[in-house]
Amino acid sequence: MQETKVKENRLRRMADRQGLRLVKSRSRDPHALDYGLYALIDHETGGAVNPAIAQRWVCSWTLEEVEEYLNAPPVEKSGDEPGVKLKKSPRL
Repeated sequence: MQETKVKENRLRRMADRQGLRLVKSRSRDPHALDYGLYALIDHETGGAVNPAIAQRWVCSWTLEEVEEYLNAPPVEKSGDEPGVKLKKSPRL
């Protein structure tokens, strides 16, 4: 438990440096679809970076998937806006 909390706090700091907020599901039922899962919320838009479960539950990533996303190198967006950097989602 202690190592999970330490990892969660470290990922919160990483997310904050990247303009994101790490939130944990508030679900307390171990049988719920989103129990123990996390979401990354963009500070600017207020939208979730990760895909929702069944278009309803925003928290859909494990801590490992959040870490993978935060550690991924930015990818240049091919489009109209030069210099815009995106990251590839772990599940997409």
